[in-house]
Amino acid sequence: MTLADLLVYAMEKYQIAEQFKWDAFPRFSVLSDPETGKWAALLMRQWDEDSGTEIELCDLKCGATILSSISADYIAKPFRMHGVNWAGIRFSEQVKPEVILPLFDRAMKAAHQPGYTIVLDDQPYKSISSVYQETPLPHPGAVPAKKREAMPEMIRKMSRLCDESTGLYFMDQRKQFYMQGMFMKDYEDDQPWKGAVNAYCAYQFLNTKQLRGYFTWRTAVRKGNIRPANDCFAGIYLNELLNLIGADFPQDSLQKMRAFEKGYLKTGCADEWFVKRLHRWMLEFAIIHGIHPEEARLYADPDMLARDGAMAVLRSPEGHTDDEVYSALLLIAKEKLTFSAVMLKSPQEGKALFAKAWKAGCAEMGFGGKNLFEQCFGRMTPFPWRPLANAMYWERRKLDRIKYQLNACRVYVCNNNAWQVCSYETLYFDRERFFGFLHETDRQLRIYLKTGHPLKEKPSEAWGKPFVSAVIAQDRKEKEEAAKPKIVLNLAGLEQIRRDAMKTRDSLLTEEEKQEMNDVEEAPAAVQAEPEPETAPAVPLNDIQVRILRALLAGNPANDIIRENRLLPSVVADSINEAFFEEIGDSVIEENDGGLALVEDYLDDVRRLLGG
Repeated sequence: MTLADLLVYAMEKYQIAEQFKWDAFPRFSVLSDPETGKWAALLMRQWDEDSGTEIELCDLKCGATILSSISADYIAKPFRMHGVNWAGIRFSEQVKPEVILPLFDRAMKAAHQPGYTIVLDDQPYKSISSVYQETPLPHPGAVPAKKREAMPEMIRKMSRLCDESTGLYFMDQRKQFYMQGMFMKDYEDDQPWKGAVNAYCAYQFLNTKQLRGYFTWRTAVRKGNIRPANDCFAGIYLNELLNLIGADFPQDSLQKMRAFEKGYLKTGCADEWFVKRLHRWMLEFAIIHGIHPEEARLYADPDMLARDGAMAVLRSPEGHTDDEVYSALLLIAKEKLTFSAVMLKSPQEGKALFAKAWKAGCAEMGFGGKNLFEQCFGRMTPFPWRPLANAMYWERRKLDRIKYQLNACRVYVCNNNAWQVCSYETLYFDRERFFGFLHETDRQLRIYLKTGHPLKEKPSEAWGKPFVSAVIAQDRKEKEEAAKPKIVLNLAGLEQIRRDAMKTRDSLLTEEEKQEMNDVEEAPAAVQAEPEPETAPAVPLNDIQVRILRALLAGNPANDIIRENRLLPSVVADSINEAFFEEIGDSVIEENDGGLALVEDYLDDVRRLLGG
C-alpha cells in the first residue's frame, strides 16, 4: 500500500482532498475533516539518497494505543506529531490496506483537540526547526457540507454500527461484517456503480457511492438478474451467503452459490481463480454445516479426491482389480511407470504384474509391523484445519465434538470449535521407498518378459525382491498350465458324426451289399451274435458292439467283426464311447492304425460294465 492508495480512499469515502499548506515544505501535506478542518493525517515524503527511492510516511490521529494492540513493523510512534492521539505509518509493499484503512476511519471519527504542535523540515528525522499551530479554519480543499452526497439513513447507521462509540470498532472484522450484513440483509437501492473497486470484500472498505452500487447490484442478483460486476461485489455477496445472510438454511446458501456461479460465469467476469476459491468455500461451508458428503464432494478439488481414491485402493488392494490397483499406482508414480519398457511393450501384462506385486507386498507385514502401504505412505495424520479462513465468515455456534468423513481417506474432526483434518498428506510420504519398490519390480519384470534395457540392481531395494519374485514364479506356472493341450469332448456332435458316417458308408455300398446289410440287421439276435453272456451289459450296447469289446478284452483284434458287418472303425468307436460316457465320463475305446483298441486305464471298468 502507498500514500496514493490512502488518498484515493480518503477522496472516495470522505470527499477529502490532499492539502499542501506550506510552500517551504512541498513534501508535506495534510488530510483534514471537510466540515471542521481539523487534521486526521499528516503526510510526509522524503527522498532517500542511498537507495534512490522516495520514503512515504504518515502520522495518523488514530490513537497511540494501537501500538500495543496491532503488531506490525510498519506501525510505530509518530514521526512529527506529539501526544497520545497519534501513531506513525511507514508505507511499503508490506503495508496491508485492511489494517490501515480502518485506522484512517478511526482518525476521521475521533474527537479533535486543538492546540497541538508539529515540526516541519526537509529531513523528518532531524532536530525540530519550526513549530506550527493547527487552527480549525476553513481551507480551500474542504468540500462544503451542502454539496456532499446525501447518504441513505440505513447506510449511515450501518457505517456507525461498529465505530468507536459502540466499543466494537476493534472487534474481529468477521463479526463486524456479520453484524453489518444482518442489519442490511433486506436493504435495496437503485444507484448503480460503474467504476472500479479496489478494496477488500467488506462493507467498511467501500465509500457511499460504492456501497449504494453494491446494494443496487445485489437487489438485481436476488431477483435472478446477475449482471457483470467487480470481484469485490461478488466476494461480498458470497460472504453474505456464507453467513446465511439472504438464505434461510445452509442448503439454501449452497443452492444460491451454485446459481450465482452459473450466472456469473455467463457474464464473463469469473476467472479460474474465482471459481476455485468459490468451490473451496462451498466445500468448507458444507463440511462445517454437516451437508451430506456426496454433495460436498461436488465442490472438492478433483486432484485431491483422485489422490484420496488412489490411497484407498492401495491401502486395501485385495478388494480391487489389477487394473484399479495399477491405475492407483500410476496416479502416484506418474511418468515413472508410464515410460517403463515393460508398459511400452506389454501394457496389459505389465499392469497385472505390477498390481500383483503391490498386492503381495501389502499382504506381508514388514519392519515395525507395517505392510508395504504403511511403509510408503504412513497412517492417516491429523493436521490443523481452518475452514473459511480467508472469508468474512463468523462462527456464532458453539461446536461440540464433530466427526465428518468426506471419503475413505479424509476425515474432519472438530472439538471445541477447533478443527482438524485427518488424511494421507504427501509431506509424509516415503517416496524413496515407494519408487524403490517400483524400480525393483520394473527391473525383474524386464528380465522376465525380455523387454527393454536391463535396470541396475540396487542393494537398498533388495527388501522388495521376494514379493516380485513370487509373483513372477506364479505367473510362469500359470502360463505353463495354460500351454498344456486340453481334450474337449463335444458329445453333442457325436450323434451327427455317426449319422454322417452312416450316410457316407451307404453311398459306397452296392445294391447287393445294402441288401445283405438289411438282412443282417433284421436277423434274429441268435443268428447275428454269439450266445448272450449270463449277465447283460450295464450300458446300452448291441450285440455287435459287445462282440467287439469282448474280442478286444481277450486281446484279439476286432477287424474281422467290423469288416463282416460292413462298419467303419471310427463310427464304432464313437457309438461305444457314447454308450459308456454316462458311466465313465471319458473315451474307453479309440481308433488305432485302422483298427480299434481299448484305453488301458478303463479295461477293468469295461469288463465290469459288460458283466464279466
